[in-house]
Amino acid sequence: MIFVASNGHPALELVNPTLSDLAKYHWLFPGAGGPPFQKLRAAFKRTDTQLPEDVSTIANRQVIFSLLDEGMYLAAIPYHPSCLERNLTDLNIINVNIERISWPIHLIRREHTILSPALLAFIAQIKNIVAQST
Repeated sequence: MIFVASNGHPALELVNPTLSDLAKYHWLFPGAGGPPFQKLRAAFKRTDTQLPEDVSTIANRQVIFSLLDEGMYLAAIPYHPSCLERNLTDLNIINVNIERISWPIHLIRREHTILSPALLAFIAQIKNIVAQST
């Protein structure tokens, strides 16, 4: 999980903020109910911090990126090097002082399915990136 702020957001001035420091701002959370949301909610609970009152849950990352560009938000974005369509250098990442939030990536394959060489290469690339990041 990475934490990102809109350009000019006051949280960008904080050095190693905690979730408690950031709870007062307007947040964009990943869609409710899924593993990223559950892990984020657990991180707030572990730090004895209430979830922010001003939260919008949005499952579509493109919508989150648009809102970050247009408004004044903090966003918790599920991140893995193999799965993000934006360059991290284009984002205002906030180094929040919490333990790392992560979850497994599952590759599901139906029995007796013949995968194309391109898809096999893609799966191998994801496995390689995952192996390098752990």
